[in-house]
Amino acid sequence: MNWERIGAASGLAAVVLFLAGFVVFLSQDPTGAPRIPDIQDADRYGLYLQEHKDSIRVELLLNSVAVVFFLWFIGNLWAHLRAFEGGPARVSAIASAGGIAGAIALLMGVVFGASAVVSPSVIEANELYVLAAMSIGLGGAAFTVFFAAVARVILETGALPRLVGALAAVAAVTSALGFVSIFAAEGIFNPATGAFGFWVRFGAFGVWLAVASAALVVSVGQKKPATRRRR
Repeated sequence: MNWERIGAASGLAAVVLFLAGFVVFLSQDPTGAPRIPDIQDADRYGLYLQEHKDSIRVELLLNSVAVVFFLWFIGNLWAHLRAFEGGPARVSAIASAGGIAGAIALLMGVVFGASAVVSPSVIEANELYVLAAMSIGLGGAAFTVFFAAVARVILETGALPRLVGALAAVAAVTSALGFVSIFAAEGIFNPATGAFGFWVRFGAFGVWLAVASAALVVSVGQKKPATRRRR
C-alpha cells in the first residue's frame, strides 16, 4: 500500500518539477514576463538562446524528468480507473493511450529544445525552436483525448471525487486549443507564449494533475467495486 501511495504521488512530483521549470523560465526577466519570442519572431531565438542557454538547459532537464513522473502517474491512474470501470475498461485504456501520446509529444518538444541549445548554427536553432513549440502544442491537443476519457470514467463511476472529473473536463476543453495553436504564429493562440495557446492549457493541466494525484493518494486502500457501476 505504501508503494501504491508513492506511485499515486508521482503526479505531485511532476507538478513540482514543471513548476520549477516555469520558475527558471520566468526568472530570466526581472518583471516576471518571459522574453522568449513568438513563433513569427523565431529569428530572434538565436539571440535569446545565447543570453539564457544555461537556464534553458535547467528548464529542459526539469521538464523531461517531470514527464517521466507523469508517465508513472498515468500507470497508477489507469489501474485505478480500470478497477472502477470494470469489463474491458475501454475508456480507461483510451485515457492511458491519450496521456502517453501527449507525453511523447512533450518529450519531442524537449528534444528539439535541447537540440537548439547544442546547435552551433543560429538559423538551425531558430528552426528547432519552432519545432519544439509545435510539438508542445500538438502534445496539448493529444491530451484532449486523455482528459475527456478520464472525465467520463470518473463522472460515471465515482472512481475519484467529482471535482477531479469536472476539472478533467475543463482541461479537455483547454487542451483542445492545441489544435488551433499549431497553426498560430502570433497572438494569444501561439504555442510558445500565447495566453490560450500555452499558459491556459498548461495551467489547467497542472491544476488537474495536482488535484488528481492528491485524490489518488487518498483513495489508496479504499475498496474498489468488482464491476462497473451503471446508472
